[in-house]
Amino acid sequence: MAETWTARGRKWTRGIPVLTTVRNNTWEQPVSDVGVNFSNLCQIKTHKGNPVRNNVNIKLWNARSVGNKTINIVDNILQNDVDIMVITESWLRDDDQVVIGELKPSGYTFANFPRKTDGNHGGICVIHKSSIKLENKPTGLDTHNFEHARLVDKITGIGLVIVYRPPPSKENKLKTSEYLTEMDDFVREIYITPTKTVLLGDFNIHVDQVTKSDTVHFMDSLNSVGVHQFVSGPTHIKGHTLDLLIARPDDNLVKSCVVLPSLGSDHFVVDCCINCCKPPPQKSVKSVRNYKQMDKDSFKQALSQKLDTHNPNGDVNGRLEFLTSSLTEVLDDHAPSKTCVRSIRDRSPWYNTEIHTERRVRRKLERKWRKHKTMDNHDEYLEQHTKVNKLIQNAKEVHYKNTLATADSKSMYRTLNQLLNNGSKVLPISDSPQELSDKLANFFVEKIGKIRKSLMLKLKQNKSAYRRTQLFRNTHKRVVIKYTHR
Repeated sequence: MAETWTARGRKWTRGIPVLTTVRNNTWEQPVSDVGVNFSNLCQIKTHKGNPVRNNVNIKLWNARSVGNKTINIVDNILQNDVDIMVITESWLRDDDQVVIGELKPSGYTFANFPRKTDGNHGGICVIHKSSIKLENKPTGLDTHNFEHARLVDKITGIGLVIVYRPPPSKENKLKTSEYLTEMDDFVREIYITPTKTVLLGDFNIHVDQVTKSDTVHFMDSLNSVGVHQFVSGPTHIKGHTLDLLIARPDDNLVKSCVVLPSLGSDHFVVDCCINCCKPPPQKSVKSVRNYKQMDKDSFKQALSQKLDTHNPNGDVNGRLEFLTSSLTEVLDDHAPSKTCVRSIRDRSPWYNTEIHTERRVRRKLERKWRKHKTMDNHDEYLEQHTKVNKLIQNAKEVHYKNTLATADSKSMYRTLNQLLNNGSKVLPISDSPQELSDKLANFFVEKIGKIRKSLMLKLKQNKSAYRRTQLFRNTHKRVVIKYTHR
């Protein structure tokens, strides 16, 4: 960039200097040789951090069975860093642990709400980041025409109420009039308190048909409690808006709400952004020592000299404490402990360069389709979507085949437990070791007492066996030990 002017019949050109400075906390006066007074400029304060982190991303989707769509769902969650994934028509039961394990990426928690009467259909499930503490708090309302579940954030107190309404049919004998009446009472009870609440799900009401009597009744019910429906545009392949997101406008919860392509069913995905502070990503803190670069000979010599200074007289606890402190002191000198903080991320062992490249192509085609909205772009996106899913499926199969083929018995059982989603055994937690040991002792004492009671009941039923046990009732303990140890 240059400055040009005319003087004394000549054209003069002078370059305007570009000043580059290192950004730091203290403002330093720049030096200029062209007569510019930089003291007239003020420093602009910059805000550190990403303000987008204050928004929670929620996706709503009617899956019509998640059993054959686990790859689609998990891949979408990880690629888009979804905070909360709400799924209606999951078609899950409580005992579908294998499918639930496939749907739960590392760092996420799974909440399952199967249909009470018919577990093969309906159902609601929620997949959310473990750092977002959602607690199941039932509404206490018994609804016959639709299913619902409520989760409340322990930190912010914001509630999520998920609804799925089965379409009326001859088999379920449900009526729209009864559903609307029941929904009126339900919405009124949900929003009777000032608690911030987001109501979302598949309501199976064509809100796009504004003149339809059912739609008018439903929207009047929402307006009566002062809430607004934020989804615009079709959420079903037939052009109707069935999946809704409802909240109070005064709560200023919903920042954005858009409809995205489907993940493999006849419903599209509703993507919304909630104005809510979320906790930072989970981090793991570990203390490590670099044993590989440690001088082992020097360590042995130092440890030997340290142990020689110990007085052999004393109780076992004193010796053990001295040994522990000596080892720690010598290790701190030769291999100092370092604290490593790492963000917890899902690192799929089967993820490779080919999958990464094809996912980028899929994302590019998705943006192209959302921009132009043509059928050709949509078909290209779906074709690429299917290609990526097949690549992930093949990569997973190859990975687990190779792992099981070369695994020992311990690694094999660990891999099988992971695939079958068998719950890991967790030991009880207590701040006091004495209290924990007392709990364990009481547990086994009570267990033995229960076994004895059950045995006595069975023996009393068998009178001959019960008489034989009575012979030892008044026998001295030493006599029993004498004859049982022969």
